[in-house]
Amino acid sequence: MSRRSNKRPGNAVFSKAKVIVTLGNRAVHSNPDIPQTDAVQAVKELFHFCYWFARLYARGKKPDRQLAFDEAALPTTTIPKQTLDQLKRLKTQLAEKDEKLSIVLADKENLDAEIKRLREVAEAKKYSVEYTG
Repeated sequence: MSRRSNKRPGNAVFSKAKVIVTLGNRAVHSNPDIPQTDAVQAVKELFHFCYWFARLYARGKKPDRQLAFDEAALPTTTIPKQTLDQLKRLKTQLAEKDEKLSIVLADKENLDAEIKRLREVAEAKKYSVEYTG
């Protein structure tokens, strides 16, 4: 009787997907300074996931079995500090505009309620004049 191993390809692919999601969430929801090692690890796991997916589901030619992730093929770029400062400044400006917009919208809602109330008063006056006068 043979036992199935816990080391099936599906488990490895699932683990890779979890790493991609975890690193992506960390990048989006935490400190904007993402370590290069995290970025490379995410791309590496994504490569392996896509390779597995293509080997399993491609209708045409399948990727070569010898295909391997090559970290040296990744482009090397750096974002100038000035650009990061600009993004932070834009983020602050956007937050300020959002706050001002919220105030304007709240004022609009108050004005809409006041207009509705005044229309009801005018309708009541009109009704009163028609039936009393």
